[in-house]
Amino acid sequence: MALWPEERVLVAIFPELRVRRTLALGAKLWPPFIVFIIVWTFVMGGGLKGVDFLFTLKNNYAVAICCVLFIALIPLQAYLWYDKRSNLKLNSRQKAIMHNICDLTQRPCPAVPVMYDFVLALNAALRTQPNKDFLNML
Repeated sequence: MALWPEERVLVAIFPELRVRRTLALGAKLWPPFIVFIIVWTFVMGGGLKGVDFLFTLKNNYAVAICCVLFIALIPLQAYLWYDKRSNLKLNSRQKAIMHNICDLTQRPCPAVPVMYDFVLALNAALRTQPNKDFLNML
């Protein structure tokens, strides 16, 4: 996830950078949502009417736990998507670009490249090449 270079051209083509930004935003926003759900469960269970906190949670315990688990597991789905996407085989156009980038950086190109190999080749090319004209191939 952190291997993807922050280039404007790549943001328009590959969804990984957009997913990374969304995941970072979600990591900032989901703790307040979890607190809101727990407080809302307390209020809806009669917490502001003089009912004890533990008694209120017993009434709505299952609903609160399900909601909190659902919200807490949303970032896990993004990590699973990244794993699936990194093992995705490149299509013919991406393979051709990968071979061009490997020729530019004088790196060996794998026989069956996957997206992870493509990202490593892009990082190597961005580090070694002074100009970024090869990104226009994408």
